[in-house]
Amino acid sequence: MSDRTMTCLLTIAEVSHILQVSKTTLYGKVRAGLIPAIRIRGLLRFNADDLQAWLDGQSTGPSISEGMNGKRRPELRHVLTDQELINER
Repeated sequence: MSDRTMTCLLTIAEVSHILQVSKTTLYGKVRAGLIPAIRIRGLLRFNADDLQAWLDGQSTGPSISEGMNGKRRPELRHVLTDQELINER
C-alpha cells in the first residue's frame, strides 16, 4: 500500500469562488497553462496543494487567507457545499 494520502480536489466552481474570478477566465487560464489543473474523465479539477503552491508563487501581497485590509477570505481547503454556493449568490 502507498504512503500517499488523498488530496482535496476542487471543482471549477469552487476555485472560481475562492479566487473571485469568472469560470470563463479560469478556463482560459487553464487552457493557457497558467494555472495547474487536471482532467478526470473530462472534468476539470484542481489539486488543492498544487493550487496553494501556485498561489504562493504568485503572491506579492497578503496571503489568500488574510485577504485585503485584514479581512479573512475562505481558506483554500474549504470546499463549499451546494447550499453555500447558493447562499453566496
